[in-house]
Amino acid sequence: MDNYAEFLKRLDSAAESLKARRGRLEAVRDVVSAMHQQNQFGRDQWAMRMARVEQNVATGQFQGRAALEDLKMIAGNTVSLFGPRTDLVGRRLAAVQARLNEINRSLHTLELNKQKLLT
Repeated sequence: MDNYAEFLKRLDSAAESLKARRGRLEAVRDVVSAMHQQNQFGRDQWAMRMARVEQNVATGQFQGRAALEDLKMIAGNTVSLFGPRTDLVGRRLAAVQARLNEINRSLHTLELNKQKLLT
């Protein structure tokens, strides 16, 4: 009987350890998700600026064509900067989420096995 109680205690300890890990990873996921949203927003905003500048250059509505060309180049460079960074943060977010899914599966399996042992 002592071995059985010790085994159940180990299952509880493993579950608590996984829950603590999950809590830390959820906090990391929230931070990485916020970073991803901010980078996505930045990329989208600069892409819209670039489109507006391109439209203004094409229609010739503004006097300072050289300034618009410079702004178009800056917008294009900034979109190029945000793109890879957004993709990188997105991949990190997916990796954190995958690890969270693994922990949740492990916790679910532990709980099912414990319930089987108790019934």
